[in-house]
Amino acid sequence: MDSGLHLTLVPPSRYARRLPLYTHPSNAIVDPMRSAWVFRPRVKWSQDPEILSKNKLDNPNRTDSTTIGGGALEWGAWFELSDREERLTTPSLAFLVDIFLNLPTLLPKSERVGLTTR
Repeated sequence: MDSGLHLTLVPPSRYARRLPLYTHPSNAIVDPMRSAWVFRPRVKWSQDPEILSKNKLDNPNRTDSTTIGGGALEWGAWFELSDREERLTTPSLAFLVDIFLNLPTLLPKSERVGLTTR
């Protein structure tokens, strides 16, 4: 019986990048995690500086309404669980999504006047 789901890990295009980050994790510089995160000894992460730089107003690779991406903000990071026995589970995916940066915090300060984050 066909469930109608056709899930795949195949890239959507032959031009798609296999690793969506510009900086390979083996070359990444680990970013400090917030001190409020008591789980920080168990994880590591590195935000991709090339992706973050695209959000700057003067970046030549910043998208706008006429380019692919349509002016959207971008964020990407490598995230690693430090304990070799740790495994990703469905609840842990929800947790990870909750700790990632929200888009308004990626805007330059001059562009977030009046915006609040929750």
